[in-house]
Amino acid sequence: MLQVSNTGSLGLVILDACRNNPFAAKMSRSLATRATAGSGLGRIEPVGNVLVAYAARDGTTALDGDGRNSPFAAALLRNIETTGVEVTFMFRNVRDDVMEATRNAQQPFVYGSLSRKAIYLVAAPPADAAATKQANAAPATAALSAPSATAAGAIDPALVGTWEIMVPNGRGQSRWVWRIMADGTYQFHAEPSRAARPHEGTVSFANGRWTLHALRGLRNYNDGGSYEVRGTIAVITGKLGTGYWKRSVE
Repeated sequence: MLQVSNTGSLGLVILDACRNNPFAAKMSRSLATRATAGSGLGRIEPVGNVLVAYAARDGTTALDGDGRNSPFAAALLRNIETTGVEVTFMFRNVRDDVMEATRNAQQPFVYGSLSRKAIYLVAAPPADAAATKQANAAPATAALSAPSATAAGAIDPALVGTWEIMVPNGRGQSRWVWRIMADGTYQFHAEPSRAARPHEGTVSFANGRWTLHALRGLRNYNDGGSYEVRGTIAVITGKLGTGYWKRSVE
């Protein structure tokens, strides 16, 4: 922490060492500190432009996994060199990948607070992607334009079609329906309609990652995360957590 605390851009500490302390019992007898008696690592509050990433949040332990790397290290290797992903979003992708791999048994956690300046570990998005992002921030009253090379993303053929998921609400359950088109656009509606606002826009599904930009029906709404297709079930992880879509007969 001392080494990185004086950075002018980004200080980054990554710990894949969230284990039980084998000396906790002995230390608790000699040191009257609450942190020594618990599992995993203690909470930390970094200052300045410093982020500290734990493989598992404070007070919990990380899994070793069955492969060459731990679930956290494997997710970090998949995401840390991705071009055009801001550092905080990179760690969100790592979190989602680990929680999916461990079936929510392990939750990575990032401590610290950065300024509004976007920080990229590899490279910033290309200029055309930035222009697309700005265009997608238009008011919800704007008409849905025809898909273009920058507006519509790549679509995994396995995701093309109509999908549905049942979502609990205060009066039982509502049916959410997603229609994914091969041209990189989507349409969404819920039944009953009061359960969620209908909207449409552009979407991409490729190489296990997805993004969504609403162009009509919702103001400035973007989402994204990971996905996996298992026959007639698609496991979709995004801002709302992990959902299990199934193919609809519509």
